[in-house]
Amino acid sequence: MTTSSPPASGASPQDSAGLTRFNALPREAAATVLTEVCAARDWAAALAEGRPYATPEALYAASDAALAGLDAKGLDEAMVTTRRSAAPSRATPPPRGSSAAWPTPARGSRPRCWN
Repeated sequence: MTTSSPPASGASPQDSAGLTRFNALPREAAATVLTEVCAARDWAAALAEGRPYATPEALYAASDAALAGLDAKGLDEAMVTTRRSAAPSRATPPPRGSSAAWPTPARGSRPRCWN
């Protein structure tokens, strides 16, 4: 039986496996996956072009740098994603008598480009 040590970055094994799969995608496929998270095409192209990333933190740093470099058009594209994928408002409670809880976004559902 072999065991693996946790990634040096503190990322979970699942995060590391996902990053490995992301790094292995063809450039166009990686950019397409990224635009599902944030519609800013220049942001997605920069991250796809910058692969491979050694750690999730390296990907996040590249994301922050690419976001900082967006022009007004790129920021407008990013805003489209935010409006399209926004979770229901926490200001509106579940219907009275409903057993529904307050909506909780799934892990990673917030566009990374807006963190």
